[in-house]
Amino acid sequence: MRIVAGLLLLLSLAACQGPSPYWVMTPNRGEAADLLYLRDPGGVVVLPVDGLDSARGAALTAALVDALQRANVPAGTGDGAGNSASHFLSAVARTGPPAEGSVPFEIVWDLLDREGAVTGSGRETLSIAEAIWNRPAPEGFGPAGDRLAVPIAALVQSDGEADTQDALVPSMPIAVAGLSGAPGDGGETVPRLMTHLLERQGFSIAGEGQAALGVTGTYRATPADNGAELVAIRWRLTAPDGREIGIIDQENRVPRGSLNGDWGEAAYYVALGAVDGILGLLAGGG
Repeated sequence: MRIVAGLLLLLSLAACQGPSPYWVMTPNRGEAADLLYLRDPGGVVVLPVDGLDSARGAALTAALVDALQRANVPAGTGDGAGNSASHFLSAVARTGPPAEGSVPFEIVWDLLDREGAVTGSGRETLSIAEAIWNRPAPEGFGPAGDRLAVPIAALVQSDGEADTQDALVPSMPIAVAGLSGAPGDGGETVPRLMTHLLERQGFSIAGEGQAALGVTGTYRATPADNGAELVAIRWRLTAPDGREIGIIDQENRVPRGSLNGDWGEAAYYVALGAVDGILGLLAGGG
C-alpha cells in the first residue's frame, strides 16, 4: 500500500535557484504492517517461568514473548515491559523423565489482570528434543512458545472485533535508533526531535532492551546542477522481531553543503515529515 504526499515545509536554508523548497515524503507499507493494528491495548507481560532452571526458563519465556508478538499481541518481559493496561502471564512447568529422545513437560498458566484477578487459565502438555533441552535457546523452544501462545492470544483478543482494526492503538513502545550517514549535527538532532514528536503523538519511548517498534534512517546526498545537491533520506520502520513494517522516503534539493554543519530548522522539518510518514504507515492509508 503506497501513499504519496508533498510536505509543504519550507526549509530555512540559503536561497538557491533551482532547488524545490519541499520535502517529498513517500510512505510504503510492508507486509508486517498488520502488526500495528492491535486489538489489545495493554498486551501481556510474561513473568519468568517457574519450575525450570534459569537458562531453560529464560529460553521458554523468550520464545513465548516472540510467539505472542507474531500472534499480534504486544508482549514483553522484565521491568520495562507492559503498561497500565497490561495483563500478566504466570506459568509453572513440571517436567518428566526423558523418553525416546524427548523431554516431556507440562505448563500450567494463569492470565492475570492488573488487580491480580485471574482472567484465564490453561494447561498444555508438551515435549522437546533432549538435545535442545540440554542446550536451551529461544529458537529451540519456539514450537512450545507457539503452542502456548494460541490460547493466550485468543483470550486477550477475545473482546476485539474486526472494526477495531480501523484505528491504531500505539501501545507498543517505539525507538528511533539514528540517522546514519548524515553530515553536521543531523544524525543527532533529527532522531531527538522525532522522539519528542512521537511522544507528543502518544507513543511511549522504549527503554534499553525493551521490545519495541524500531525506526532507523539513512542519509544520502548526490551532486546536482546549479550548486545544489539531491538529499535522499530513507526511514525503515520495523516490528520488534525485525520484520519490516514499511519504508518512508524523503527527498529534497538543497544548496550544496548547506547541511554540513548546524541543520537548524531543517532538522525540525525533516523530523516532522518522518513522523507524519510513520503515522501514515500505522494508519494504513493509501
